[in-house]
Amino acid sequence: MKLALLFLSIGAYAGAGLAFLTQVILARTLSLEDFGAFSAALSLVTLVTPLAGFGVGMFWLRAFGEEGAQALRWVKPSIKFTLVSTVLILTVVYLWAFFAPHSDLTRNLLLIFSLFIVGQVAIELASSIYQLEERYINLAVWQFLPHAMRFSFLMFVLWAFSAQNLSVINAAFIYFIVAVIMFLVGSKLVLKAYKRDLSLVGHASTLHKPEFNFQPKVINVLRESWPFGLVGVFYFIYFQSSIILVSYILGNEAAAKYSVVIVIMTGIYMFPSLIYQKLLLPKIHRWANQDRKKLKQVYLKGNFLMLLLGIVTAGTVLVVAPYVIPIVFGDKYVGVMFILSILAFAIPIRFVTASVGSVLTTGAHMIRKVKYMGTAALANVLLSILLIEPIGITGVAYAALVSDGLLLLLYYYSVNKFVFEKGM
Repeated sequence: MKLALLFLSIGAYAGAGLAFLTQVILARTLSLEDFGAFSAALSLVTLVTPLAGFGVGMFWLRAFGEEGAQALRWVKPSIKFTLVSTVLILTVVYLWAFFAPHSDLTRNLLLIFSLFIVGQVAIELASSIYQLEERYINLAVWQFLPHAMRFSFLMFVLWAFSAQNLSVINAAFIYFIVAVIMFLVGSKLVLKAYKRDLSLVGHASTLHKPEFNFQPKVINVLRESWPFGLVGVFYFIYFQSSIILVSYILGNEAAAKYSVVIVIMTGIYMFPSLIYQKLLLPKIHRWANQDRKKLKQVYLKGNFLMLLLGIVTAGTVLVVAPYVIPIVFGDKYVGVMFILSILAFAIPIRFVTASVGSVLTTGAHMIRKVKYMGTAALANVLLSILLIEPIGITGVAYAALVSDGLLLLLYYYSVNKFVFEKGM
């Protein structure tokens, strides 16, 4: 476990570091207007990406946790479902690009970023396969790879053509090229899964049940995976929609400034996501079905450790950020410090939420998690719209802080009432 965490940590934080550097370079090189348009378009595409596949990768982790190797019956129809849903979402993006009320630049960026969806689908499915096989070194490298390629291509372009000649369209094409590469490479691994060629670890001892004889179809995949898909959508509405709102209401320059804050917070939130989504999630599904005592121990210890780490991280951000932001991003982003100071108070909340919410991915509790995520996402959007006009970007930050607190309260209530008190 410790060695796996080490590999995943190195891969995740190296990737996050390069992703951060990529955004820093783009923020410093592009104008506020261009970087805002870039960030808003990418956020919009990222927002709908979970609808392509609609949670299939996460569903696989639960299915194999419950059924063991017998869950191989779900793989073929899942991949067929992913193909259909991806085509549908690409169509929606193209329609939005051509008919929504935005500039020609935004339309072109959306068309280029559309292939980002395909790349992410391949990344998510391959990541789930590596998790099921507990090939954590492969998983670490796989998730590091797209960030490394984007950074490398960007540095090559800057070296070859100079920063003055880097256009926002060229920057978007870097994401396009990386998405195509990840799709081509990931498709080979997904094809192996389609042929039921998986080397599962820890999933062989599940007892056979009569319902496992049923061979699912595409519609059955949708019925099982939709909660995971909606959680992904609600998460991005909850975390990324603010950039889109700021762009459409306050303009691309304001969106650029808020994007810098999101870049910083994304790097910080990488740690709890790494622990609970990449390392522990397959085990949590197994413990939910085989070892409830172990699940509760991990849950209680995780809450305490996440709270402690969150407080330390928030304090560090408040002390260090005022000195670092002007150096890293440039003087044009000095004004974002107040926004970051508001969101720093959300860091302990987010860390604990990752721990508490992890057990709601098990069994029938996932539907409750979807409802709570939807409630928090809706609250975030409505509060942002309500506050953005009178107090600007600061209102979006306050909306995020309130929504974070609401989500944690809903998760904590549900876990104590339905998971550990009433059983799974």
